Amino acid sequence: MVNFKNVNDRYGHEVGDEVLKKNGSTLKN
Repeated sequence: MVNFKNVNDRYGHEVGDEVLKKNGSTLKN
């Protein structure tokens, strides 16, 4: 989740949310 925070800080919450969704989908599968 450290990398997620870096993405969120660098690109903003919208991109961070997309990354989180993709990571969540990968973890579920």
